[in-house]
Amino acid sequence: MFEYGYQRFFTLQNAFAQAMHNNYIQQNAAMDMRVAVRERAILLWQMTLLDDLFKRNELYQRSNQHSSDFLSARTLLLGTNLTPQELDVIDRLNRETNSRAPELRAFAKKLMTSNHGSTAMLNMALSDQIIVANLLDELIEMQRAQNERFREYSSDAQTKLFSRVLLYMVIIVVAGFVFAGYVIFTSAKQRRQLETANTELQHFATHDHLTSLPNRVYLTHQIERVMSSVQRKNSVAAVLFIDLDNFKPVNDQYGHEVGDRCLKLLAHRIKDNVRGSDMAGRLGGDEFVVVLSELDEASQAEVVAQKLIDRLSESVWIDDKELRLSASIGVSLITQSTKSAEGALTAADKAMYIAKQTGKNKLYAFDTQ
Repeated sequence: MFEYGYQRFFTLQNAFAQAMHNNYIQQNAAMDMRVAVRERAILLWQMTLLDDLFKRNELYQRSNQHSSDFLSARTLLLGTNLTPQELDVIDRLNRETNSRAPELRAFAKKLMTSNHGSTAMLNMALSDQIIVANLLDELIEMQRAQNERFREYSSDAQTKLFSRVLLYMVIIVVAGFVFAGYVIFTSAKQRRQLETANTELQHFATHDHLTSLPNRVYLTHQIERVMSSVQRKNSVAAVLFIDLDNFKPVNDQYGHEVGDRCLKLLAHRIKDNVRGSDMAGRLGGDEFVVVLSELDEASQAEVVAQKLIDRLSESVWIDDKELRLSASIGVSLITQSTKSAEGALTAADKAMYIAKQTGKNKLYAFDTQ
């Protein structure tokens, strides 16, 4: 009887682990698609500013590579177990991309002539990319919600299993004190295993698998706590949105294993350069977030951001390879006028885009959301 409960425990644990792994693949694929859409939009904008046809051609080729990355990530996503709701979003995403792709290609090709595309065409192309990005954000949010449901269902299922084991214990105790002692010992051991498994699943649901930093779910909760503190104490805090510049060539040249090791080293570098009361986390891909709490003054956020830019631009050594990267950082203050955690993240994300568009390896700050 206890062997049955023991086997059921590991069956449930394996099922949850597989479901979480499937969700992890889906989330990374969707985030890679999101990054490809973002980078393609930035490249189109940069092409409209260039008079040099050869430089525009270089950006055009990079844009095509991001389109290829988008399709590769989409193929990986379709190879996973998707829910009907996710399939519906992907179907809408396919319709949007198929209907807008001809105009986007026509605009990109027009930029390869001696004449630049019109501002109206640029605005339309960027608007199209925003629509696609919003659909991908909807898909990513679905996968994060699934992650949370997996954790809750895991806890409930394991609690029910433990209750059933306790019932068997009571029945066996009636048969004799000696056997009951053995049962109690076995049950206690199983309970510790269940608690350990639940703790691991909870950590997996709130932390990034690669770097062990807090993920978007945990970061959002932290921003909400900081917002509450700002309201009570009339203080100021900030969100830093960090995006590594030119990280993709690292994966392309040295492989994803070196890229993952690089991300882990940079994650530790970010964490080591903020206070213990602050929180550093990873959203996915090459995107990180730092939540600064209880600042003496707003300008401290920019001081911390510049410090991180300086540290992240230092060489990273992996085996005998020297990797040189940089970072663009968007700064968004959290004040009493901040409406939501997502609003603070979005504002920091927009500020990061501006920093990246104006030359990379720099910061840009918004005062409020």
